[in-house]
Amino acid sequence: MTTPLVFGRTLRVIAKDIREEWSIASPSVNVQTYARPYLEAISTMDYVEDMYGAEYGDMIVAYLLNNLTGWRGPQARRIKAELKRLLADYNNGVRYRDPKRPWPTDNGISV
Repeated sequence: MTTPLVFGRTLRVIAKDIREEWSIASPSVNVQTYARPYLEAISTMDYVEDMYGAEYGDMIVAYLLNNLTGWRGPQARRIKAELKRLLADYNNGVRYRDPKRPWPTDNGISV
């Protein structure tokens, strides 16, 4: 059985959208404080299956979603729904990465 492959917006683009929305309507200090490290992480990732240092991308997205629960508004709902769909797709075996594209050797994290 082959893994279904689909193409969607990358996590980098979603992170950019979140930052733009936060510049228009700033969420609570708690949301910004606790979600920021995960937002920074997905800013360096393209797909849920990417790694961030030693952390799996699906966990980074799950942690981000957990810390975005207090973020409200129509754009917040749209973006969180997109992240939830990406995470659910990943957990159901859907992969967004082009299998011919090599895995990055360096995602900007120095260890």
